[in-house]
Amino acid sequence: MAETIYPANDVHVFNILRKAYREGKRVAIYGTGKHSNYRESEVQIYMKEMNYFKISGGSVEAQAGAIVEEIRKEASSSDLILPFLYSGTLGGMIALNEPSTLSTAYGPPFDNVEYVEGVTPFFKTRFKFLVGSKGKLAAITSAKLKLYPKPSRVYTADRVIKKAEVLREVKRLMELKPISLILTFDGMLTVHSTYTFDPKLTDYSIEEGVTIIEENDAEPLTVISKEPLEVFLDVVYKLYPTYAYTICGTPYSRFYKVNPAELKSLVGDKGLVLEREQPSPFHVKLSWVLNFRKTLV
Repeated sequence: MAETIYPANDVHVFNILRKAYREGKRVAIYGTGKHSNYRESEVQIYMKEMNYFKISGGSVEAQAGAIVEEIRKEASSSDLILPFLYSGTLGGMIALNEPSTLSTAYGPPFDNVEYVEGVTPFFKTRFKFLVGSKGKLAAITSAKLKLYPKPSRVYTADRVIKKAEVLREVKRLMELKPISLILTFDGMLTVHSTYTFDPKLTDYSIEEGVTIIEENDAEPLTVISKEPLEVFLDVVYKLYPTYAYTICGTPYSRFYKVNPAELKSLVGDKGLVLEREQPSPFHVKLSWVLNFRKTLV
């Protein structure tokens, strides 16, 4: 039975990790736990008690356990936005480098982090490449992220689209500077493009609001590619996932209920295929230095 600990500060986290390292125990880091798969370990650290945050000067400084939705609500009351729709903790969002529909204009967390701090069994570090490390380099304890002026209104244009139209239509829509441009697949292709003004696209259905990704309980596979649209179309029409989306203007696509081996074979050298909590090859190399005894799992 794993020991479960709810630390109050980064010193407490350091002491837990140091003790685990000396005793040869494995430690799993969670936020609230609802977005993470269970990992075999002797110690479980839940960061949700470290939930302080402060908004000041167009940015937010927050502990890892702060809930992203609560930060967004407080920022909104000051006419600011944190451009991520993640429903868990800030630390989890940063560890996953979880993009959102708004990443078309604002980028993923990595592009918005001013600093991120973490703790290893040896020291506390301020290191931007903890973003996207999936918790395998250090226990993320706090971060500072940029905030942006909140648009007074947003409009989303939606339309079912044919495969042959995609490249031309995405180029057309991107020229209008959307804050979000998403292509989804659920048996058919639909384009969703969001603007801070009424785009008056007569061939689209237009409503106020932002596109929300229909995440589900299935484990997605993420593809990071320099040719995201071409890879996305190739995958959806050859492997037919139950659901898939790509965030235009970024390298990210996500696929649900596809065979991992088939996806990797089809993507080939055009991109990198990652499971939700799988670190990139870059972060694996860093872990040989920062987590060489695999204390963090």
